[in-house]
Amino acid sequence: MDKDTKTLILAVFVILIIAVMGIMFAGSGYVTKTPTDAVVTISPAIAYPGENININVYPGENGIRKEATIRRANGLRAAQIKLQCGSYCCRDDFVDTYKVSPSWKGDYYIEFNDCKGNKGIVTADFEVLP
Repeated sequence: MDKDTKTLILAVFVILIIAVMGIMFAGSGYVTKTPTDAVVTISPAIAYPGENININVYPGENGIRKEATIRRANGLRAAQIKLQCGSYCCRDDFVDTYKVSPSWKGDYYIEFNDCKGNKGIVTADFEVLP
């Protein structure tokens, strides 16, 4: 191999390494999220019918409306709930409790809209075991 071929192979190798590293770090949303993004988590992520779940809300810059929709994994609405954040637009971090319906089983998610009218901006998944 001559010097130009070795240089070309080395350049291609370095570009591939940089591309792989970029793909690895771009896939993790928590590394790239900004503090203005709303975040909602459910705990426990696996619940039983009639059990309480905690809805942990970090509203972000635009806030989150206190009305939320719980949907089945297929998108059908299972419940419409109002969170206890104190106003129409929740702007401070809070935790609310919700009692899972005794008839539920399967995968669900809770969907929130922000206070500027953007729909379904934040979702959090949970599962109900029979």
